[in-house]
Amino acid sequence: MGKSICYLRIKLIFLVILLSQGIEITAQDCEQPNYCDRLCWSPQGNHPAQSNPAATDPSHIIVHHSGDNLIWPVGTDFKMVVQAYWDQHVNTNGWADIGYNWLIDRNGVIYEGRGDGVRGAHFSCMNQSTTGICLIGNFELEAPSAAALNKLKDLTAWEASDKNLDVLTPSRHNNSQLDLFPLSGHRDGNSSPAPQSCASGTVCPGLNLYNLLPLARVDVGNYQCYNGNPNLLDCTDAINLTCGEMYSGEASVDSSSVFSYACNNWTETGPERVHIVTPVGDGPLKAELSGFSGDLDVYILGSCDPLDCLGTVSSNAAIYEEAKAGQSYFVVVDSDDGSSGAYQLLVSCSTPVGTGDIALGSLITVFPNPTSNWLNYRMSMEAKLEKIEIISVLGQIHLVEDHQGSIDVSHLPAGTYFLRFTDQFNRMASLKWVKN
Repeated sequence: MGKSICYLRIKLIFLVILLSQGIEITAQDCEQPNYCDRLCWSPQGNHPAQSNPAATDPSHIIVHHSGDNLIWPVGTDFKMVVQAYWDQHVNTNGWADIGYNWLIDRNGVIYEGRGDGVRGAHFSCMNQSTTGICLIGNFELEAPSAAALNKLKDLTAWEASDKNLDVLTPSRHNNSQLDLFPLSGHRDGNSSPAPQSCASGTVCPGLNLYNLLPLARVDVGNYQCYNGNPNLLDCTDAINLTCGEMYSGEASVDSSSVFSYACNNWTETGPERVHIVTPVGDGPLKAELSGFSGDLDVYILGSCDPLDCLGTVSSNAAIYEEAKAGQSYFVVVDSDDGSSGAYQLLVSCSTPVGTGDIALGSLITVFPNPTSNWLNYRMSMEAKLEKIEIISVLGQIHLVEDHQGSIDVSHLPAGTYFLRFTDQFNRMASLKWVKN
């Protein structure tokens, strides 16, 4: 639609005018999001922070992925994953602490690494004046979750406002001798001519995350706490929708309140028409517009917040693949050109069907746990297993020799593992166990 180009051009013209008039541009005050501190993810205190940290004043935020060789299963204990990263960075790599300043899991939980204002070990030997944020996962294999992306933007908004960074404008990162956006990916350092660079052609943070960084910059630039502009949605009169039933929306004379949504960087001029729907089954939630004139768009939100935008948008349709039964979602019809006429809206939801929707994990038990030599499992007659795998917290997959419900684990080193089952319905369950 060309919406992002138009918006950015207007934004840049506005910035040039301000600079030519000698007006200082300062970010607003975005709050630091809640996070799981070191005591939270290491309650025994056996993953200490470095004793003599080097301070730094970040000019750039560098985004990473952990690059594990698996897609982390549902139910993963990410606190233990963070512990494993610390162990690898400190005891294997010989670093003073975990390399990143912050980490974010797929559920949107932020973990404290080295923390604020501490120089990390993450940007190819060019760590001065950087903050490193790692999203847990391999985003060459999968796409980051909406929850993780939203927390990345929240954390960036706080860092940018706290450090007075203009997220939309490249600036010099002296240590790499590169002009980088204040929110950049690890791979952006590959071309550094700096003599201290040890860049090795990394793909980090993975293509599926790296391609979303331009949109993330625009979204942060639209945060009210960052730029002072309101972007508020009124959900007090949200219209209840029924899955699978066509709704006919009326014309509106209301003004626009929402400038943009976090699923894209299109500008919206309203009016907004807000609906609410509650699916009865887990799975894809799709909203489709028809029978309208003008340039209407539709969005799926996890709450009454334009920044809590979920899934993907293709102008007259939106889809969120991971909707949960019993959770309410807001479906918003908005426009790019002030379109205020009538429309038709159909929301399609998943519904539970048959045995295949029973959680596989509820049909299997694993014992004894912890164990030293043999791990046993028992399952309901409703499950027929196609595959069993053992996965370490660092993502290594180990061969399983199944002896009719008993697995020899004596050859594995002590630690925490997941036993991953796949059944005839292609359902998966990962059960945690400990090897003594």
